[in-house]
Amino acid sequence: MAKQLSIHLYEIPNFLEEYADVYLALSYYKKCFDDAMPKIDIFYDAMKSLRKVPQCAGDRNLMSICEEITDGLQHLTVSLAGRFDNFERRSNTLWENADAKSFGTFRKAIGSHHTTLGAVLCGLSVKMNIWEKQFSNDRGGPVKQGDFIRSHMRDGLDTLANIDKSAPPLSSL
Repeated sequence: MAKQLSIHLYEIPNFLEEYADVYLALSYYKKCFDDAMPKIDIFYDAMKSLRKVPQCAGDRNLMSICEEITDGLQHLTVSLAGRFDNFERRSNTLWENADAKSFGTFRKAIGSHHTTLGAVLCGLSVKMNIWEKQFSNDRGGPVKQGDFIRSHMRDGLDTLANIDKSAPPLSSL
């Protein structure tokens, strides 16, 4: 392994420690994403339900906001899922042809996405946790949900989208 990585035998523990740090950071973000997805699905279901309530369905502005939020969330979740898939593939192939250069490239790729992943996941988690806190266990009716969507859920999604767009392209992974 030391020869393959072009390092001294005594440097292997440091290499493995660095790899573990990078992998653990990525694993933590993946867990945050996996934890957020069921909440996002519940939120999607709530917005679909609003479309069936005449009082909300007749509010074109609310329906437009729901559509905008749905599109924005779908874009963010697809983008995040794509990055995690790419990182997983890169991690798997890293060990097939492990060398210092491929590890350096892998580490640099994760580092270049670290801030954007963290910011987007934090924003999504905060939004979904607020929704869950306000409306879990059948609290609040559809009108209250619509008002909350209009006043809280929409704000900041454009910022999250811009942060996501600022990440290096997936092709750079």
